[in-house]
Amino acid sequence: MERRLGKLEDAFSLYEQAIAIEKGKEHSQTLPMMYAQYSRFSYLVSGNAEKAREILIGALDQVQLSKPFLEAIIYFETILPPPKQIGYLESSVDKFIAPNSDGSAADREDVSSIFL
Repeated sequence: MERRLGKLEDAFSLYEQAIAIEKGKEHSQTLPMMYAQYSRFSYLVSGNAEKAREILIGALDQVQLSKPFLEAIIYFETILPPPKQIGYLESSVDKFIAPNSDGSAADREDVSSIFL
């Protein structure tokens, strides 16, 4: 709503508040996608790819890796103009597709295929 009213700073603040609340919950299923949506919103309204990327990089330390979250990061990197910066993403994908990770075998295979 704030975005439609032209209050970008208020919109960013709402995302940050919602993320802060969700961080307080243990094992949040919503937090990874909130970060992904916040990053996408940030990029679309401000055009600042670096800020959007910083949001995602910061999220990697805060959330449990999951297929939907990694898909969102991979998609984000594919829509950006060159040069691509996938170094931060590669280590997270490697961690997720490792045999001892929490992801299912099908999810690990899907993320691996998408990343290639």
